[in-house]
Amino acid sequence: MDKVRAAKMGEKMGVKDTADKIKTARAAKHTMKERSRAWMSKSGTRYIGGAVATVVVAVLYRYYMQLPPDLSAVQLKAAEDNYLIGNTYFEQGEISQAILHYRTAVITNPKHADCWTNLGNALSSAMHYHPDHRDTLYVEGTKAYQQALDANPKHVEANFNMGVLHHTLDDIPKAITSYERAIELDPNHYDALSNLGSARHKQQDLDGAIDAYQNAIELVTPMSPVQVEQTQISMLYYLLGAALSALPSHRCKNASCAEYAAQKLRMALRFNPNNEEAKHALSALVADPSITTASNAYIKSLFDEYAATFDKALVEGLNYSAPQKLFDVVTELSDKRKIKTFQTVLDVGCGTGLCGPLFKNMSDTLVGVDLSSEMVEYARLRGVYDELLVEEITESFARYSDTENKTLFRSVGLIVAADVFVYSGELEGVFKSSAQALKKGGWFAMTLERLFRNETAEAEATEKSVADKAASEKDTAKKEVVIKSDEDIEAGGAGDGLRAQEFNVSDSDLEKGWKLQLSGRFAHTEKYVTDLATASGFKVLYHEHFIPRKDQGLDIPGQLLVLELTK
Repeated sequence: MDKVRAAKMGEKMGVKDTADKIKTARAAKHTMKERSRAWMSKSGTRYIGGAVATVVVAVLYRYYMQLPPDLSAVQLKAAEDNYLIGNTYFEQGEISQAILHYRTAVITNPKHADCWTNLGNALSSAMHYHPDHRDTLYVEGTKAYQQALDANPKHVEANFNMGVLHHTLDDIPKAITSYERAIELDPNHYDALSNLGSARHKQQDLDGAIDAYQNAIELVTPMSPVQVEQTQISMLYYLLGAALSALPSHRCKNASCAEYAAQKLRMALRFNPNNEEAKHALSALVADPSITTASNAYIKSLFDEYAATFDKALVEGLNYSAPQKLFDVVTELSDKRKIKTFQTVLDVGCGTGLCGPLFKNMSDTLVGVDLSSEMVEYARLRGVYDELLVEEITESFARYSDTENKTLFRSVGLIVAADVFVYSGELEGVFKSSAQALKKGGWFAMTLERLFRNETAEAEATEKSVADKAASEKDTAKKEVVIKSDEDIEAGGAGDGLRAQEFNVSDSDLEKGWKLQLSGRFAHTEKYVTDLATASGFKVLYHEHFIPRKDQGLDIPGQLLVLELTK
């Protein structure tokens, strides 16, 4: 769960590093698990220079000691004017014009640390608008921040924003170094503290992440809504709760870590009742029986933030193999059936399009569907989809089951769903609507996480925590995590009447056939899926247990099915 938040707190766990937006007086950048926002700098603070009256004498005095000896007053004023004009363009979202004026300013005054910093911010923001040039902009952005630090090694915002840029591109060790330097220079820099927590969280340094999150919360909670947005505080509490929920319960002092996690998630919802990630995480932690599927709002929020770093984080970081495995199995089965292409391949929950290049050549028409508009934009960059739609899966199925549309009606030959239904428990509606969209003999290929007693990822984590506890009893140097509590755990705080629970798979879970896990993802039993497929008019062509990905270093038990519609 990684969210980078420079102006907003925080790592979506898995770091909203998330779509860049420009707001007045801020350079905003949203990214993943990670959303990052880089503040523009003015005089080494988080204040943004805008339409500021410039007094030439004051400016001359301010920069006198850091100017090249041959820089005239006229040149100095020209550099400062370009800097201020660049700020104005930046505030208005005119990134290219901002970059042009910043570059003009630093050519004239190469020791203008604030201008170099804002140039770095502008180049970083441009990454969202030109994702095909991300690597180049990243290099140019880091160069700009380094120029700022060469001019002024104690420039807090240059250090901080350098960290944000490294974090956005998933270079976590460098991000941590930059954040720690910013905090060394300004111990009250709550944005750097929150992002340091996010970076440590990503590296599975939960103790370090919790410490940074708590220090940031301590700084921001007394502030007024004018000073810091309530949604930012909410996100910090959410991330703290997420980190606590990943700790073995015995590690926390005075109460279980799970109870503290639930408390922090409820605090997140006090500051922002619409924090969908906190809602979903709390539902998983307390095993809320009313939750049968993740909300659309949660899915959109999660993946809009995750889009920019999704491929690298999932494929490289978590060994995600579901798309390739699906393709290999479908290819093998279609070869046996002598099927060369399918009329329409519907890639549901297409995300950034990892399945697209694989299935392009076996489709006459390739259609991608996803709830996240940010993910779809990255899928579009691949240039392999004939059509991309931002909508719910069942809406797309309905499009192909409309008898009024003779062209589309039941024209789908293959539906591909790579790790899509891990965000839904009940699948009856999905199976029913998919059967109405597929042509007779069409295939439905999917991967899911597998539910079976004591062997889910969480159960393995629980077993590991027991081993950790035994080891910690021998390791006296391992300290308990002290949580700064906002309320008395034992006094309640669970207004919904639900308390945090240790994860376990019960007989009733197995009978139901699915369960919401602590990860926020659903797992399904093999029997549930195959029985539902049969009831919906499918026969099982293929079923296999496999490992689709890792989570917190553990293999996630998964299953792959290919179903054929028989009616």
